[in-house]
Amino acid sequence: MVSEYIHRAKKYFRLYKAFDPRHTVDIRNPMKKKKNVFVKGDNVLVSKVKANKNLKQSVKKSIDLIGGLKKSFRKSDSVLIVPNYNSDDNYPASTDIKFLEAVIKVLQEFGIRNITIGNASGVHWLPTRSVFDSMGVTALAKKMKVNFSCFEEKDWIMVKLDSDVLRDVSIAKEVFSYDKLIYLPCMKTHRRARFTMSLKLTMGLQCLKHRVLAMHTGDLENKIADLNKAVSPDLIIMDARKIFVTGGPDSGKVKNHDTIYASGDRVAIDFVGLKDLLKYRNEDNLLDKPNPEDYDQIKRAFKIKLGVKKKELIKIIKG
Repeated sequence: MVSEYIHRAKKYFRLYKAFDPRHTVDIRNPMKKKKNVFVKGDNVLVSKVKANKNLKQSVKKSIDLIGGLKKSFRKSDSVLIVPNYNSDDNYPASTDIKFLEAVIKVLQEFGIRNITIGNASGVHWLPTRSVFDSMGVTALAKKMKVNFSCFEEKDWIMVKLDSDVLRDVSIAKEVFSYDKLIYLPCMKTHRRARFTMSLKLTMGLQCLKHRVLAMHTGDLENKIADLNKAVSPDLIIMDARKIFVTGGPDSGKVKNHDTIYASGDRVAIDFVGLKDLLKYRNEDNLLDKPNPEDYDQIKRAFKIKLGVKKKELIKIIKG
């Protein structure tokens, strides 16, 4: 599998400056870790909402249950939305365009106008612009009067990590220029990382060269946790109306889970989501352990104090 990625990388070295080592500019420390305001006392909040036919209403409810946009956002904020467009495969492999539209509507109705959709697709599916075109993102951006950004077309910036499993990483430079960052992960199994939710989504911000040569050369699950030291999202809204319970990230057996999760903490939302995904663990030997804390992404995230300190501090609010 590693050789497959190396082969693709060599091809794109010739085609995209995304793989040009000189394209990485400057060096800085990780984005300052932001305080999670979606809490109650010492508890980190994660909402679980049963989705209904009114998708915008369901998305808004998931945010309102943890305190609402007003807890963290201002109308004047510039907001970067990071969806899951690693590939041009249909939902739940990629973000449902209707879900993305619902999130944008919720933000605009709150009063936020400066919104950008940003991502860098995987090496198998580059360029990102083609993925955005085929998945309807380009048309949606025009319709909703928001911006979109294909990270490999712009500059990367080196971020120094204090990590014993991952060397310094290169992240899309513009990520550091927004007031607020929102993640929109899908919930699914993953052939290489066992599962993918909000922690894994951060790879969509990473330089393609480093993604291939640093992440996919072993110990991926631990590296995913440490990669998240580089950036700090303000809000995660996870679409789990449909999920992969086998295979992934691009294809697999689909189950209707009919749930939307929201939190200000990547570790907490992935813990809760993985706990629910493990209910389907008899479907695929990727999920070979009974508890979320047994999986390296979560275990490592707890160890490096990326988010919530321990599972007992996670409070689930259902709606």
